[in-house]
Amino acid sequence: MSAIEAWEYFVEQDAMPHRTEQIKALHHYFCTRKDEIAEEFVLLFDQFCQSVQRLQADGTMKKCGSIHISLLRTSLMEGKPVYMLEACDADHLWKPVVTPFRYDAGWIYTYLEAWDQACEVKRRSRG
Repeated sequence: MSAIEAWEYFVEQDAMPHRTEQIKALHHYFCTRKDEIAEEFVLLFDQFCQSVQRLQADGTMKKCGSIHISLLRTSLMEGKPVYMLEACDADHLWKPVVTPFRYDAGWIYTYLEAWDQACEVKRRSRG
């Protein structure tokens, strides 16, 4: 079997079925825990909005022009999928302010890691 054929076989027989299995597991996790996931995020977002209100009240920030929820690439490279909440006023739309408000989405990525590990085990066994 050529290297390309071996790769295609691996993708079709191992990687894709494991991926489908992990997506189903993630979906099940989310469906059974969506209320607590939402509650955690809503609590964080409420704290964030209160912080924005304080900034507006003390004149540091004008009327809110946008809210960003950004994946922190540096954290992702460290294996920690974290999102930062940011707000900008209309005068500074392209200059969001770094905030301490973070959402850890690690629960999602445990399924990606499980898929990666399963693929690696299969790859090594076919060796």
